Parts: sequence; structure tokens; C-alpha cells
Amino acid sequence: MRGTEARFYEVTESSPVGFFFTDIDGRRIYANRRQQELTGQTNDENETNGWLESLHPDDRGMVKDAWQATLSRNEPFLIEYRFILPSGEIRWVLGQAAPQRDSTGKIVGYMGTVTDITERKLSEEALKDHETRLVEAQRIGNIGFWERDLETDAIIWSDEMYRIYGQNREDGPMSPDQIFSRFPEEDRDRIRGHFRKCLETGVPFDADHRINRLDGELRWIHVKAEVTSDTSGVPKKFFGTTQDITETRQMQMALKQSEDRFRMTFDDGGAGMFICDIESRFVQVNKAFCKLLGYEEDELIGRKSSEITHPDDVADMPKIYERLAEGTTETESQDKRYLHKNGDVVWVYVSGSTIDDSIDGKRYVFTTVQDITDRKLAEQEREKGEERLEEAQRIGNFGVWSRDIDSGVIEWTDQVYRIFGFEPQSFEPTLSDVRELWHPDDVETVEAALAAVFETGEKYDCDHRIVRRDGTVRTVHEQAELERDEVGNPLRLFGTVQDVTEIRMARDELRLSEDRFRTAFNAGGAGMVISDYEGRYVEANRAFCEFVGYELEELRQMTSRDLTHPDERSIYDELREGLRSEDRVNIREKRYVRKDGETVWAITTGARVVDPRTDDVVVISNIQDITELKRAQEALVQNEARYRGVFDLGAAGVIVLSKEGDLLEYNRAFAEFIGHSDEELAEMKAMDLMHPAEKESALANRKALFAGEAENFYVERRFLHKTGKEVWAHLSVSVMQMEGLDPLQVIMFQDITEQRAAANALARTTELLDLVREVALSANQTTNFNEVVQFSLDRVCAFTGWSVGHAYVLPENEEDLLEPMSAWYLRDPVKYEEFREKTRTTPVDKGRQLVGEVLETGKLVWRETTPKDPNNVGPRGALLQGLGLRSGFGTPVKMGNETVGVLEFFSEGNDAYDAELADALTQVGTELGRVFERQRSELALQRREKQLRQIIDNAPVWIFVKNREGRYLIANKAVADSYGVTTEEVLGKRQEEFYKYPEEIERIRNLDNEVIEGKRSRLVRDTKIWNSKGEERDMRMFKLPFETTDGEAAVLGIASDVTDEKRAESELWRMQRMDALGHMTGGVAHDFNNLLTIILGNLQLLCRRVDDPAIVALAETAERAARRGGM
Repeated sequence: MRGTEARFYEVTESSPVGFFFTDIDGRRIYANRRQQELTGQTNDENETNGWLESLHPDDRGMVKDAWQATLSRNEPFLIEYRFILPSGEIRWVLGQAAPQRDSTGKIVGYMGTVTDITERKLSEEALKDHETRLVEAQRIGNIGFWERDLETDAIIWSDEMYRIYGQNREDGPMSPDQIFSRFPEEDRDRIRGHFRKCLETGVPFDADHRINRLDGELRWIHVKAEVTSDTSGVPKKFFGTTQDITETRQMQMALKQSEDRFRMTFDDGGAGMFICDIESRFVQVNKAFCKLLGYEEDELIGRKSSEITHPDDVADMPKIYERLAEGTTETESQDKRYLHKNGDVVWVYVSGSTIDDSIDGKRYVFTTVQDITDRKLAEQEREKGEERLEEAQRIGNFGVWSRDIDSGVIEWTDQVYRIFGFEPQSFEPTLSDVRELWHPDDVETVEAALAAVFETGEKYDCDHRIVRRDGTVRTVHEQAELERDEVGNPLRLFGTVQDVTEIRMARDELRLSEDRFRTAFNAGGAGMVISDYEGRYVEANRAFCEFVGYELEELRQMTSRDLTHPDERSIYDELREGLRSEDRVNIREKRYVRKDGETVWAITTGARVVDPRTDDVVVISNIQDITELKRAQEALVQNEARYRGVFDLGAAGVIVLSKEGDLLEYNRAFAEFIGHSDEELAEMKAMDLMHPAEKESALANRKALFAGEAENFYVERRFLHKTGKEVWAHLSVSVMQMEGLDPLQVIMFQDITEQRAAANALARTTELLDLVREVALSANQTTNFNEVVQFSLDRVCAFTGWSVGHAYVLPENEEDLLEPMSAWYLRDPVKYEEFREKTRTTPVDKGRQLVGEVLETGKLVWRETTPKDPNNVGPRGALLQGLGLRSGFGTPVKMGNETVGVLEFFSEGNDAYDAELADALTQVGTELGRVFERQRSELALQRREKQLRQIIDNAPVWIFVKNREGRYLIANKAVADSYGVTTEEVLGKRQEEFYKYPEEIERIRNLDNEVIEGKRSRLVRDTKIWNSKGEERDMRMFKLPFETTDGEAAVLGIASDVTDEKRAESELWRMQRMDALGHMTGGVAHDFNNLLTIILGNLQLLCRRVDDPAIVALAETAERAARRGGM
């Protein structure tokens, strides 16, 4: 009987479940340790129904009513409610109670249990939070869900559907006719046809179209729809998703507009730039690049880029140029180091892209170079400082914070986030966020302390509590000082926060322990005494004084031997001597002689301890009056029945083990938990029931218990159900030591299998959401498709544990042939190198292999066993089998409805289909498709910009743009050559800085202003300029209004040099004039010769007919003169 009584108390006191017993009137006569912890009440306080005061105020009335109903109707008590622990923590419990009857069936009291269900409640709240996060994810992605019951015509819309259509939620979802009325007329028949085909054939519907919102705004949406049918093929439900893709459509339109605008602009090339061949030899370098590295142009031309690259960065270059040469990538960018001519290290950001020369057919690499040396040096210094500060904060569990008074901007170091229960840098805190973290009872204290800082200038120094988002209460110590400007206005509050929860808990625990001891000593129902080594009484509580009939002052003049029954004094002397020599606890029954001579029985427990106040060694004894127990065997019988009722019928599992681990006793709850019959359990040890992964730690715990290294412990462990299923239990383990018997191990079980399963499922869903969110965030931050694909492969394989991840992409203008990308995840690069090489040289046709099937169907493919057909294994399939890769998975990269790439993964296990993971992979593919679409658009824009740039730079005419100030915003090579400078030297300068003719400059400026202000074009047929050589040149110029990308009004000029043309025209006019003069002179000479011929003829006739010599002489002289005139 004594063993049963002790075992009963040992089991209930070590139980993680609260136990209590009441009398017929409902007054509690016993509450175990756990029950007292939950109520914050001692046994005496529980007897007066003080436990009701520990209830949460909102639950107190409900529990009182339910308890009164149990007492009045003799019905079982079963209800969930909340306790407020002495620490302020709120715990949810399940309270149960049932009537207890004696052997005649009469109700003699009530037995009840209180089970902590806080974790289950938190899991339920977490599930609600998960649903909220799912709704938020739909909102962020502009994706709405809808469903239509084809039998009842009932329609369900998610919140995002109302936002997409601009519909008030109070008005409810629109009917199909109302929805179709929102479509533009030209789209209605097409969309109706899609929906009708989906309903008739069951083929999913997937299309883009437009809608008119209530406010008149025209939006683009992407709709996916499917139909579900019953077993006879009759459609039952129509459901799908609607996504607002207006921004994507607008981006496509913006791209076209950008192309049109850029036909009149070009790149200024202000950064360092060079062009090299595919072997990395410099072909052309600009001045900025030469200046950056200290070289002359002719010193670099013909040299390889690797010759001036830092040795540690050379290894990556061949692979980069190989990818560019093969065309697997058109652009490569990285941070790298060059070596200056003087030996200094120069950090740069380089971005290279391939260009194909249409003349010689060769491929070159065009690279821009930006000097980031100062930034890199600053980053290195900052990182070192931040690492030192972060380590110091981590060790001291303190963080640094600041708040800008004007802007309200708050900055936290990583440790502040951790102290407040957040992931570092997971959000930007605001003052309202901080206030929400303050414990409601401490808000007034904190605000008063902060107000004092501003009013008196005193230092902020405050201890207060915070409540984390998970409900955890922590205590922090904050200090801060106010920084003011030179006139005393507050600028910034700068301070530190330290988590002092453990320090405060230790201090409070010490004080609480002292208070508990004092309370237990003075107010406990058992006798308590403190005596010195000689047995002299030092202290005694009221219960002991009443037990022996002496007052305290009388006892202080006596020893414990004086009160011991004469027959037991020799035993007393032996026990007392044992306490002198060793630290042990003595428990025994003994008899005392009261002052009135009556003999009384007690169980005494004595232990040697050190008084912390005096360092004296004393003996503390607990004296439990068992006189009535000795006299009343009926009480023992009742206790035995009570123990058996708790043990056999309790909701929690209980087992008792020998020191060797043999099953000595177990209750029905444990047998049901483990699933074995009594006959099976009789042949088994406890270790046979335990999960293999738990056995080593369980043996270590058992060893520590029996070695006295620990009194008890609480732990969650796995067991194997008879069916082989893994089951979880929360264990409370302790050692029961009874006099004269071997120690036993008592274990209380609480089945937490469902709790663990729910928590694991929630955690996995959260991790999947985080995976998709991180990929989406990465996709939003870059247009580098390769970079986001690599991040996605790494993240998916890290989450799933898959061994291989790779990506294929559909080349531009290709529909049926996938090419492998350079992005890989290989858990063992050496092991899988041959597979990677085979993949690199093996394009995949549509419909072939795993990725080809994804390309053909546009859907995710999940193969638990790969390859699909073991009898038709290609080169890659054979390698997969040899490497032990059993499962394969492929997900499409979607750009709208078009599949533009495929992610493939392989696992060494036979992974069963996972719907949640499949959905996550599909979303990852969608996010990658968005990046691919942006990158393709940007590359197309860059190619057009490059072509336009070449056209403008090679144009033989002047092309320029000037702003109102006359500064060149754009200038091509023809303009720069005229001024005798480079294009870079023209940009940002006025024309007068190159042109020294004030009158002409003024005329040009007036003409420019006339074009800008009048917003009309002007043609200047003839104007003169003087080039850098001082040569006068004739120009014909056309000017028209122009608006920059920043909206600034400017003038666009196109001018051609007509000097040579004018010179040719002048020479032609002179030649024509001389030709006319020649013709006129010839005519005059001909007429004059005709006259002379007549004169000569007459003179000759005259000489023949006249005989006068004088006249003949005159005639001959005239003849000679006439002949000379005709020559």
C-alpha cells in the first residue's frame, strides 16, 4: 500500500498534465505540481477555489458556469480556456473532470486533468496566417481566382478579382453576361468561342484579352480556365485564374516608342570602352580607358586583355570569351581588377557584349569599363568594420538603433532585428512598428522616459518588455542620447538595446525560489524544520509545532533526538551521522513523542544544504504527519484505487520501466498509442518501440537519470507504431526511488503526432512560399536571365536536396530546338562532370527526352522513374542510370503562353509526386519567364540602338542636339571632326567654346531659340562656318524642335557641307562664260576677214589698171596692211 501511495504521488507530480481532486462539493483537496504552475496557486489556495482567479478574465465566467453545471448535474466537465501564469504568459488548456465513486457507486468527489494545448492553438493561428499570406501573394501577383457552379450558376470571386475588374466587393461577383459586357466588342466573339470550346471539349482555356473597368479604364488580362465534370462527363464546375498584365503590355508598347525615339539619339560613350577580338586582343580603345590604366593607345592595341588583368582574375576570362564566341550568351558583366601601368590595382565594373562586323564577318566584343576602385576599397573597410561590430553585438546580445527626428526614418543593426524576433533587414521599421512591440503594460513607462529625453535632455535609460510577433515576451534594456544641432534643435536619437530576459529571469527566479521556499516552509501543510549538525532546532514552521505540541522557543532549546521515540533513537543517531559524512537525502518513517506524551507517526525527509546567507551547513527536514494514514487503512485503499484510475484510465500514456529498460507497467493509453497488444508488449523492451534515431540519446538520458546527474527531464521523441508509422510523443521522465526497492523509471506520454505533422506541413508550405518569394524578388531586381536562373536552380536544389539542376533556353527565332544554358547546380561537380559535358553538346528537339516533352506540352513533367522508356535510352539517359539518378522533373519557363525555356532537375531517390512543390516550380518558371521577356526586350532595344549609333556615327553630315543654353547634348563624329576634337569633348559644351566668331554665334543662337520657342522647323540654305584649321566652309542646315527623354526642349540639327558643291558650281559658270566669249570672237573675226577679202581684191585690181607709180605704191602699202589684219 505504501508503494502504491508513493508511486501515485511520483507519477502525478512528474506529469506534464495537471491533476486535481475535489470533494463532493467541488472544493479541491489536491493539485499536482503542473496544476499549481498553471494556476499560480498552492494546494491551500486551490482548496478555496483560488485557481479561478488565475483564469483569463474573458474566460472566467464561462468556466465558472460550466463547473457549476458539472457539480449540480454530476456530469463530466470538458472545456477549453486560458490561464494567465505568474510570469504574465497566457497558456491555453483543455480542462476535463469526471465524478469519482466508491465501491457502492456513491459519488465521493471529482478527478480532473488540465492539458496544455497552447501549441495546438498557435498552430491553428499559424494556419490562418498562412491563408492570409496566400491571399497577399495573389494580390502582389495581381492574380485573382474565380469559380462558377454550372448547376446552381453560383459564382465565387477572390478579393483580387474585384480589384482587377474595379468592382465593389459589396456588389458581389458579376454574372457571365455582365463580364462579357466589359469586353471590347471586337474581343467578345473570340472570347465566347474560347469559353464555349472549353465547356464542350474540356480543353483548358488560356488567352489574353482586354476589359473595360467601371471607371472607363482599359486593362489587359490573362485568363486561364478549366472545367471539371462528373463520372459521366457532364460539366459541373468552371474555375480558373485572372491576372492583370496591363503593365507587361505597356512595357511592350514603351519598347516600341523607345526604339522610335532612339533613332534620333545615340550613346555618349563617356565611360572607358574598348573593342577586342574573340581572343581578347585589343582592337580599339578609347581615351577614358587609356587614362584609367595609364597607357597610350598604341601600347594597348594588339595586346591581350589578360596581360593587364590581375593574376587572380585571369582564370575566369577564357570561359567568358568562350561563351561569347559560342553565342551562349550575348552579354557578360563582372567586377574585376586591372593592373595600372605603374603597378597599382584598379577595380572596375566591366560589361561586354558581342557585335558582328557585317564587312569582315568576324565577331568582336564591345566592353564598357567603369572605375569602382574607391567604392571597392570603401566596401572592404566597411565590411571589416561591420563584421567587427556585428560580432560584438552578437556576443553581447545588443544592437544599435537610430531615429531621425524630422524624417522619422529608423535604422536597426542585424542584432536589433534578432532581439525583436525578426530576420535581419527583413523590413524597414517605423515608429508604429516599434510601438506595437512594446508590452501594453509598459507603454506608458517607455513613452514617459522618451518624453523626458526631449524635455530635459537627460539620457534615455529604460528596462521594459516587448512582445514578439510569435507572442514571446522578452525584457530589454535600452539606452539612448539625443543629438541636437548648433541651435539646440533635436536631430537624431541614437541608442542601443540589449536583451536582458535571461538576466531578469534568473533574478526573478531566484527571488521566486526564495519566496516559494518561505511560503512552503511557513504555509505548507507538512511540518518543516531546520536543524544544525548536532540536531538542535534552528527553525520550525507552525505545522511542526502543532504536530509535536511545542512552541518554537521551546523547540530551540531541544534537539530532534529529544523528540524521537526511544525505540528509534539508535537509528536516528546512525542517520544523523550519515548526513554528516555525505550529501544525501534520507527518507524514512519514524515516531515522535509529543509534549503531551502521545506517539505520532511521520515521514521525514532530511537533506544537508548550505545556508547561502551564512555558509553554514544545516539539515532541512520535511515531516509529513502520517498518523491518520497509519490508523486508517481505508485511506490507503482509496489511494490505491485513485492511483489505478489515474494510471489505467488517464488520457496521457504512462509506463514504468526497470533500470534495464524492461516494461514493468503501462496503461491503456500507451498501448493504444503504440498499437501493440499486451502479449506483444510482454516480449518487448522499451528500446524495441523507439525510433532508431532516438535510441542513442534515450540511453544517454536514462544513464544520466540513474547516475543522479538529473532529477527529471522533458523531451519530444519518436516511436514506431506497430504499423511502422512514425509517431511522436512529449515525454516527462523521472526516477522513482522507494526505500528497499530498486529505482524505477516513470515516463508520462502525451501524443503530439498530429501536432508535429501540422507544424511540419505548415513549415514546409512556408518554406515553399519563401522560395517563390525569393525567386520573384530576384526576378524583380535584375534583367539578367542567366543570373536569376542560376539563383533559382541553387534555391530549388537547396530546398529539395536534388542532386542536379540545369536549364535550357529556346534560341531566338527557334520553335522546336532547345539549347543548354551555362547555369547548373551540381551537388558533386566531379561526379556529374561527364553528364554536364554531354548535355552541353546535346540540343533537344521538341517532344524528345524530359525537357522536350515539357517544351511540347508547356506543362510541368514529374517522373518518379527516369528515363521514361528503359528500353529506349539515349546517351544522357544512360549516364543518368549510371550515376544513380532515378527521378526527373521538368518545369516550363513561360513568357505569356509561350514556353521559352525548361528547368530540369534530377534526384537520386524515387520522389513521389508532390502537388505543393509542383505548384511552386510552376510559379518559379513563370517568374523566370518575366525576366526572359524583359531581357529579350532590352537586348532587342540594345541591338537597334547599336545599329542606329553606327548609322549616326558614320553619317557624312552633322547630326547634333543642343539645349536652350546652347550646350551639345548629342554630337556625332562629323561635328567633332569639324572642331578637331573627339565626340566626348564636344558633349556638354557650347559652340562658342570651339567657334570664335561672335556675330555668327549670336545668329546661330537666335535661330536655335526661334526653333525651340516657336516649335517649328527651319531650313538655312547658306551659312558659313570656319573649322579648326581656319578654313571657311559653306553649310546647308535643317533645324527642328526636339524633346529629350527628360522632357527638356531642345533643337535637333542636321547639316551638310556644301563648300565643294559651291566651288564646282562657280567653276562651271566661269567655263560657260569663256565658251560664250570664244564663240563671239570667232564670229567677229570671220566677218572682218570677209571685209578684208573684198578690200584686197579691189586693191589688186587697182594696181593692175593704174599706171601712176605713186598710186600703185599706196595701193601696195594698203594691201600689205590688209593682209596683216587678216592673219
